[in-house]
Amino acid sequence: MKKILFIIPFIVLLGCNAKNEQFMSTSPDGKVQITFTGKKTTALDPWQVSINVKGYEFDETVMTELYNSAIDSTTIMVDWQNNIDLATEV
Repeated sequence: MKKILFIIPFIVLLGCNAKNEQFMSTSPDGKVQITFTGKKTTALDPWQVSINVKGYEFDETVMTELYNSAIDSTTIMVDWQNNIDLATEV
């Protein structure tokens, strides 16, 4: 009986569908864009997030992990101070 109680939660976690989410923000003048793209395999895993910044002649991507419920405007704040300075808060 104990084996069954141990196996059931494990099967439930493995059966969870993977999540993919994306959040994008554009500078006030529309010349710079930042995109957060996240993948999550199970509910307990962190988001694998790629952060891409495009603007002018600049196009760079970095990867990070994020422990959060979602990838959207309620969990990521982008503060466009101007077209050069950008502050993000997760």
